Amino acid sequence: MMDFRQILGHSLLLGLLVLRLVLCYPDGAPIDSCSNMLPSHGANPSSTTPPYTIITSKSTYRPNDQITVTLQANSGQTFMGFLLQARKKNSISQLITVGTLTGVSTKNPCTGQASLTQSSRSTRSTLTVTWKAPAVADGTVVFVATVVKMQTTYWTNVVSQDLVPDTSVPATNASTTIAPTKNSSVGLGGISTALPSATSSSSKATTVSSLGGNTVQCVDPACGSTKGCFHDCDLGDAWTFLMTWANKENSIYFEMKAKIPASDNYWISMGFSSDTEMGDDSVADCSLESGIVKVYSSYNPGKSNSLLDNPTYGVTGTGGKFENGILTCSFDRIKTANLVSSGKRKKRAASSSATFFDLNQDWYLMFALGSGTAASKRQHSTSPKVSQKKADLQSVEDLTAAATVSLVKVHGSMMIVGWILFASIGIVLPRFYKPVWPDSKLCGEKVWFQLHRVCMVLVLLLVAVSFIIIFIHVKGYREIGDTRFQMSHPILGIIVMALTIINPVMALFRPHPGAPKRIVFNYAHWGVGTSSHILSIINIFTGVSLGPSDMPKKMQYVLWAYVAWWVAVMIFLEVHDYIQSRKAKKGDDIKLSNLAETNPSAEKPLNVHKWKPWILVIHVVIIVILTIILLVLGNVKKDD
Repeated sequence: MMDFRQILGHSLLLGLLVLRLVLCYPDGAPIDSCSNMLPSHGANPSSTTPPYTIITSKSTYRPNDQITVTLQANSGQTFMGFLLQARKKNSISQLITVGTLTGVSTKNPCTGQASLTQSSRSTRSTLTVTWKAPAVADGTVVFVATVVKMQTTYWTNVVSQDLVPDTSVPATNASTTIAPTKNSSVGLGGISTALPSATSSSSKATTVSSLGGNTVQCVDPACGSTKGCFHDCDLGDAWTFLMTWANKENSIYFEMKAKIPASDNYWISMGFSSDTEMGDDSVADCSLESGIVKVYSSYNPGKSNSLLDNPTYGVTGTGGKFENGILTCSFDRIKTANLVSSGKRKKRAASSSATFFDLNQDWYLMFALGSGTAASKRQHSTSPKVSQKKADLQSVEDLTAAATVSLVKVHGSMMIVGWILFASIGIVLPRFYKPVWPDSKLCGEKVWFQLHRVCMVLVLLLVAVSFIIIFIHVKGYREIGDTRFQMSHPILGIIVMALTIINPVMALFRPHPGAPKRIVFNYAHWGVGTSSHILSIINIFTGVSLGPSDMPKKMQYVLWAYVAWWVAVMIFLEVHDYIQSRKAKKGDDIKLSNLAETNPSAEKPLNVHKWKPWILVIHVVIIVILTIILLVLGNVKKDD
């Protein structure tokens, strides 16, 4: 008979074997399954037709492409475990993997980088992962899987269609990227293949621009015939985006293409709105994140954006790429919402008909883009484009972006006129031109004073109206920009507005000439005015660099020209007055002494050259020209 220790030992061994059988490798396939693709469950594979399919988003690949691979269960079927590998077709029975596989809630149990298995126990009907092609094409690739439905029921040799090297176009270093889609109760639906190229014959004109030696086509020839389109391709080489759609039974197939200035962490979005203003909009986002294009659903409650609590709700068959400065993506979006929010993510919008609009209805289409990711968007880098009318997504229409006068541009234009034009004239008059017209008066006051007062009152009015306009436009204070320099714009604007109000208020209480505190007022008035002018010019620089202003970079060159001219004029006039004051001191000490004794507050006369008034004329002409150039550049369509 066995003693107690033997009985205990056998019991523990039996318990471990049973535990292994029950758990059935919940953390994925063991390493010894990598070669033979068998799960080591102690059962034979099923001999029936597998109820699973492997689908790829493309049938061809190029070096460094990233392609969506989906393991899809037939209707009503699920699976608990899997082992998926990318293998060479000509050596499919050997453990020679190709490229790299990555996915959510998965891990790689094998050598090489093209194997994935589950990382936890869960039942699913769909698995979507991303395969990155090798840097050099490596022949025909197939995806092979073993799929475990339950402990003793599994299928081997689930194989995808061939994925062959694409030899039709030269390979580039840019990578094609596809979004890994999380499991969703929505289901995968129809998987889209590669984004269709617009090469079919048509009489419709197309716009082609050159980027890095490659041609990029804007208008799709199918626009208005087999596809609906929304775009700004009428801008020629300055086009920025193209959105197309095709109606399906229960969904709409969308494609988006846009020029973006960055190669990573950038987003493009289409919005569906009942009006032409941002706020209460259903949004579909394509986000380039760490080289991967991901598609999300979000909502604009106002001037902000929030992902839905189920961020991939309603979008399937996602695909995309970034190449030659162009971000493209495609996806199917279901027409109507059929679930409600779980309520677990209060910071996100609920997935419901209130945030996920019914595409059977007509909506204004919006397009925007900006830096960041869909989960942490920074403000769009250009003013949103809005369709000229509501789009019927069940039909094929060719819509262009409506031309609108942005309140942001009105704000910027008023600031330019105020600070570049009137302030630049109003500041030099009291500082350098008091002696030019010592006895001339205008409406009972000295000429220099009247001109100075008119200019600065206009500055106050323009700045105040401009300040009110932008606060109405953004509905209060709003943080904007990508950099600290840009983010300082609203703060500097508030400071400048405060200083602009303080200075004329100070002038109302200025002491009379000769009063003891007059010198204190003079320095304070000069300090506040100079500070507001300098800060305003800095803030115009920040404003020009902001996306919503939609202003070309060449405006910055004109601003630098203004700064150079302003500094040159100030230095020249300061040096001139210094030299003249030195001459006056040496040649007329007695006269100046007597003048000071009789009237301490009198201005000491300087020898005024005849050409000094002409310096003012030249200054005014240059400032007017620079102002006009800035206004023209700031109010034409952005071309770079």
